[in-house]
Amino acid sequence: MKNVTAIDNILMIDGVEILFKYKITKFAEINNVVVVRLEMRSRDDDINNIYGVIDGKIAWRVQDMLEFNPDYAPFAPNPYTGIRIYDKNPELIIATSWGGFRFLINPNNGKIVGTESWVK
Repeated sequence: MKNVTAIDNILMIDGVEILFKYKITKFAEINNVVVVRLEMRSRDDDINNIYGVIDGKIAWRVQDMLEFNPDYAPFAPNPYTGIRIYDKNPELIIATSWGGFRFLINPNNGKIVGTESWVK
């Protein structure tokens, strides 16, 4: 486990600073990847507000939900409001969008690998 902290838009991993464009609102460490969610923005170029940091460098930005499934077009833009390690499969991150959609994300590359319903 790494020593990870975040202050405003700076992520510190074992003393190495990684600078982001916006404030860091949440991060989670999974399999040597630090997954970071930035402050929510509404501009199209900022809606994919989840990043993966590997070996002290930003390695990926989450796949656009429209690339994953174009049927989400009526709901775009739709930034992410939450991330956490998925309790049913701790090898994945679950990210919740502003519209209430829940996407399963591969923490190694930022690709959306599925969806999860919040209805029980």
